Amino acid sequence: MDTKSQNAVRMLEVIARCNHEMVKLGSTLRLRQQVTEIKRSLECVLYTDTVLLEGYVDAELQTGKAIAWCLEMSWNSDRWLIETSVLVNDEHGQNSIKEFPVRIAETLDECLKQLTSATMELVNSANSINLTTV
Repeated sequence: MDTKSQNAVRMLEVIARCNHEMVKLGSTLRLRQQVTEIKRSLECVLYTDTVLLEGYVDAELQTGKAIAWCLEMSWNSDRWLIETSVLVNDEHGQNSIKEFPVRIAETLDECLKQLTSATMELVNSANSINLTTV
């Protein structure tokens, strides 16, 4: 296998591990008494002018609100950009309840490291969010 193929495999493996962590987050949230439903997705989406890797775990709550743990990765010719957030959806719309620093990487190695770190930080943030007071 050539170097470009090996790098593609490395990227796919990291995305698969990040997806696995998001699946685990959904399973953990499903066990919480306040959660009525879990929706989850991780997709590579083609928009008019860009391609994004987008993932979320959405917890529907008994209160009618929903909390979404969101991961997004984009790129251009210069760098990778990784963004994470926790959002609440209620009768007033969507609001951020937890923001994380935007992660920027200029190399594939740094991107893989940052994507893994961003995912783990996002997943671990669920431990600090009280679903009864959101």
